[in-house]
Amino acid sequence: MKPHTTVKIIACSDIHGFKQGFHYVQPELDKADFIVVAGDLTTIGDETEAQSIIESIGVDKTKILAVFGNMDTTEINTYLERQEITLHNCGKIRGNIGFFGLGGSNKTPMRTPQEFTENEIISFLNSGYRAVEKARVKILVSHTPPYGVRDRALFFLHAGSKNLRSFIIDQQPDLCLCGHIHEAKGIEKLGQTVIINTGRFSSGTYAQIDIHGDAEGPYSLAAQLVKSKKNQKTIISSLEQKIGT
Repeated sequence: MKPHTTVKIIACSDIHGFKQGFHYVQPELDKADFIVVAGDLTTIGDETEAQSIIESIGVDKTKILAVFGNMDTTEINTYLERQEITLHNCGKIRGNIGFFGLGGSNKTPMRTPQEFTENEIISFLNSGYRAVEKARVKILVSHTPPYGVRDRALFFLHAGSKNLRSFIIDQQPDLCLCGHIHEAKGIEKLGQTVIINTGRFSSGTYAQIDIHGDAEGPYSLAAQLVKSKKNQKTIISSLEQKIGT
């Protein structure tokens, strides 16, 4: 970060092939420093579909960071790795911000393409965190939400990862961007970590995050969850707080 700068992030999840949605938010995408995709680019799609979606974002790929979702195939993992935009099981530091990630989900009754045990999940998280632990601001990008936070699914059952929850409580990253449970979109806190379930992008929801600060800090975060319907945009919820302390 340069002195007194603002880093703008647009985050979305659960695109499920709905690449047309990027057209309606293109002005925001063009202004953003980073575009974060928290999984489920497709619904059991292939690399060609994933490539089409990434290209539809309409920005330089160096600005895109992503994880795969539980409904993405391993072919899509390989594509994201080859494009050097994946965050799963790894981390990338951009300025004073460290991004790290967790793709797929914890085990579900549906036996979807990419599900992991809780032991695998904590291993992926620890690997990613080690790559960014010296960054002043840490952002975790996880397809699945943490257990008990923005994870209520059908019949109001909690569907998030328990080890992800434990990890966030222990390490307190500044922000966790997630999706997976479409109906659980919203902004909440777990300790000092801001959790944003961006909801289903194919239904028009995404998040706008501004991180204000300078090289020495302090930093502040301003987040909005937005519903877009063609050219109309509605703020669903918002939150501001100091981070990077």
